[in-house]
Amino acid sequence: RKLGHELSISKFLSPSTRRRRVVEIKDFNGRPGLWFNWEHGLTLKAWLEQERNRLQYHLLPRSRVSMAVAKTLSDFHDGGVVFNNLSLENILLDCNEGIEVATFIDLSKSGFIDMRPNADKEYTNILRRNDLQMLGKLFTNIFCGENSIISEGKG
Repeated sequence: RKLGHELSISKFLSPSTRRRRVVEIKDFNGRPGLWFNWEHGLTLKAWLEQERNRLQYHLLPRSRVSMAVAKTLSDFHDGGVVFNNLSLENILLDCNEGIEVATFIDLSKSGFIDMRPNADKEYTNILRRNDLQMLGKLFTNIFCGENSIISEGKG
C-alpha cells in the first residue's frame, strides 16, 4: 500500500517537478519493490559537509541552493502535493546548465492537497505550513551551519 502511494504521488506531479520518479512496482525476490529512475546529485547533508570543510564562508552558493530547494517545494505545492519529508537526506542537489537544482526523494510521506475551489482552505494552509516550517529549519542549516536541526528522524 505504501509503495502504491509513492507511485501515485510520483505520477501525479507534473513532469517538470523535480522528484525521484517511480517507474513501477515490481517483484523483487518474491516481494514488491519500487523501481526508480536514477537521479544524479549529492544529498543536501553531503553538500553541507563539503561547505563546512571550506576555509571561507560563501553566501552565494548557499543562496542558490536555498532558492533551488524553495523552488522545488513551490512546484510540489503548486502541483497539489505536500512533501512532508524535508530533511537533509531527502534532497539531492545537482547543477543543470550552471543552475542549482534540488530533487526531492522519498515521497512516502507526501500527500495530496485538495485544490478544488470549495476545499477547506484552512486545512490546506496547515499542510503547506508544515512544509514551510521545515523549509525554515533547512535554511537555518544552510546559512548558519547548524547540523543538528533536521536530519532523518529528527525535526
